[in-house]
Amino acid sequence: MRVVVGVDAGGSSTRAVAVTADGTVVGERRTGGGNHHSVGTEVSRHFREAVSGALGDVPTADVAAVVAGIAGAAAAAGATVRQRVADDLAALGVAAPHAVVTDLDIAFLGGAPGDDGLLLLSGTGAVAARYTGRRLEARCDGMGWRLGDEGSGWWIGSRALRTAAAALDGRAAPTTLVQHVGAALGVQDLSGDRRQDWIRTVAPLTAGQVAALVPAVVTAADSGDAAAAAILAEAVEALLGTCSVVTTGPTDVVLAGGVLTGVDAVRQPVTHALESLGHRVHLGERPVLGAVRLAAELAGWDRSTAP
Repeated sequence: MRVVVGVDAGGSSTRAVAVTADGTVVGERRTGGGNHHSVGTEVSRHFREAVSGALGDVPTADVAAVVAGIAGAAAAAGATVRQRVADDLAALGVAAPHAVVTDLDIAFLGGAPGDDGLLLLSGTGAVAARYTGRRLEARCDGMGWRLGDEGSGWWIGSRALRTAAAALDGRAAPTTLVQHVGAALGVQDLSGDRRQDWIRTVAPLTAGQVAALVPAVVTAADSGDAAAAAILAEAVEALLGTCSVVTTGPTDVVLAGGVLTGVDAVRQPVTHALESLGHRVHLGERPVLGAVRLAAELAGWDRSTAP
């Protein structure tokens, strides 16, 4: 039984899917984050565990091709990421043809009805991109948490942390973000000074862990907290601003990433705004399927192969 493997490695998780030529999924595995910028040395372990988990009992000799869409695989670090993937596959005994593309490429292909259009992605990071004939023609943001990622999960979580800290410190009005975010973080009263307890808890957080605070922000907003609602509204405006930079006219727009596919308070106003401009909006909830599609083509299979 021949299979191809598609991998979606983002800031928060790595997902691999093994698929046969008729589109049957034979295995799927999700592990930890796959962006070496935000996750560090664990990315290789996460990648190997995802691929081996998706293959299960399928012999590595039966793998026809592997395509990995990886956050952080753009030109700035592409060579490093490609070498790491080659080494990881070799360590697993996978000798099949493989390719590394960006997470943008597979997110667009996983949700677009054709080869042209826009991608607006907000997960751990955030980016907008314009594609023509599958070729990336323009992009905005996706510059990482130190330089950008406005409207991303990290951005929302970071704003929530700062807002809660300001409330704790008396620099801002009280907010239930202190309770909701504090509970999500597991802040413990150890020092007698809540501010010091927050400092200790927040200091080691990765970008992915900060992004994981988004549900706590949503809960606070749903309970009527004005500060939390404002953060989500600002994320919407930031994402629309990013998208406007790469827009040339009405087209198909794929919304991807955990924030845009899973947070109604962000997705709905973004969708409404884009549709009011004449865009056709599609949800790209399974970017890994874009990687599967590319892996099938690399193997010489029908390009429609997908679960």
